Amino acid sequence: MHTARNGDVELAYDIEGEGPDLPLIAGAPATRALWLLVRAELGAAAAAVLDAAGSQHAHALGHSLGGVVAQEFALRTRGYLRSI
Repeated sequence: MHTARNGDVELAYDIEGEGPDLPLIAGAPATRALWLLVRAELGAAAAAVLDAAGSQHAHALGHSLGGVVAQEFALRTRGYLRSI
């Protein structure tokens, strides 16, 4: 297990396999209002993990609301993601 920091938050992540970088962003049961409050910060969290892992470009895969987080990440880091 590796860790990355995003401000005061410590994020745990694993690196597995070979090939292009692909963060897997899970969804969670929550109301839309909650996700609207944290979506931008979670996009920054994905960037913090990829930076800590030494990634320069990645693809992103989001499940459920994780897909929204992946889209926010793409908007905040234009040119970094190869695909969503």
